[in-house]
Amino acid sequence: MGLKDKNLISLKEIDGPQAPHDAFLKREIGLRKDALAYVDDVARLAEYVGGETESLGLREDWALRKEAFPESIFTFIFQQG
Repeated sequence: MGLKDKNLISLKEIDGPQAPHDAFLKREIGLRKDALAYVDDVARLAEYVGGETESLGLREDWALRKEAFPESIFTFIFQQG
């Protein structure tokens, strides 16, 4: 399944351009940077969170898809760098 089959939105689009979420993300990613280096088995990670791996065609290193609520699908995209 490629990106053309997806309708992806970001939290910034939900919250608006002045979202406090951006500052939170920058701060929290910095705190977790070392831990993210250990995420080397995406299949195990997907199993752990109850999701599945997928490829979106965004040159991502990996992506996970998880349905948290009926018809509410979260996609976690990881890109090293």
